Amino acid sequence: MLHFETIRALGRLLIALAWEDGEVTPEEMNLVKDILFRLPEITPEDWRELEIYWMTPIRRPQLEMLGEQLSMQLTSESAKQAAYDVLVNMINADGKITSEETAMLREAKRAIDRVEPGLVNKLGLLLQTSLPRRAKRLADTSNREDYVDDFLLNRVFQSLTERFGVDAIQRLGLSNLEMRKLALTGALMGRVAYADYDIDDEELSIMETILQKEWSLHSAHAALVVEFAVDAAQQQLDHPRLTREFFEATNLQERIDFLDILFDIAQAHASISEAEITEISHIAHDLKIPYPDFEAARDRAMRFSNMMSR
Repeated sequence: MLHFETIRALGRLLIALAWEDGEVTPEEMNLVKDILFRLPEITPEDWRELEIYWMTPIRRPQLEMLGEQLSMQLTSESAKQAAYDVLVNMINADGKITSEETAMLREAKRAIDRVEPGLVNKLGLLLQTSLPRRAKRLADTSNREDYVDDFLLNRVFQSLTERFGVDAIQRLGLSNLEMRKLALTGALMGRVAYADYDIDDEELSIMETILQKEWSLHSAHAALVVEFAVDAAQQQLDHPRLTREFFEATNLQERIDFLDILFDIAQAHASISEAEITEISHIAHDLKIPYPDFEAARDRAMRFSNMMSR
């Protein structure tokens, strides 16, 4: 059973706990967002509500109030288990849980089960332990290729400088946010194009044509997105961070329209493979696109593919 209200209340409280020392760094914000965005109970509407809690510092009285709201949701064993499962996911940053963390989880579970007054403090301790570990995993040299920001901030701008000079952003007429969005678009397109472990010239050409036609991108911008797609496909990027950032950079209709682009890429060889359908399905799910919209995009693509193969 999904406990939507319980998870929402826990999400609000985790954000408040991130504010506990009076400030939240961009890295801390991203790490907490990564945890919350992956929860299936968090809908796009919930996400918009949660964004409000990032805007201004949350003081102790409001933190305590949010703790009380969570306690009010912990009225059944299944609700308590749902909250505990989120905490396990939060602390399990790299597939390993230390004995110290196991002990903290045990204390948190007891506080949840008994709805103890000290629940807020125990959750705060868990969060303070979890965030540095997640940051360390992403910053670790051996995992650097997994870090989306490294791709977006370094590889993308390096590519721009090499092709267009140090004033590339100004010459292309793009803001940093617009460039980031193009890079995210390319990275997700690369996932589909590389679903069969190969990207050929035909796929690259089709990708560029689609971007110019369907998204009205300037040819230079479309070429950049395709280049980013190739770069991203060759790296094992952090897909949850990738999809979460694309989600935040787009509206629902843009995300639904993007599915058609992904299926067009999959049809580059006049047929759509199961691997490509599966990959697009995963992307749609991660972008919180309603399943009927994914089905509609898939069915349109399959009808066109069948017609072209006759």
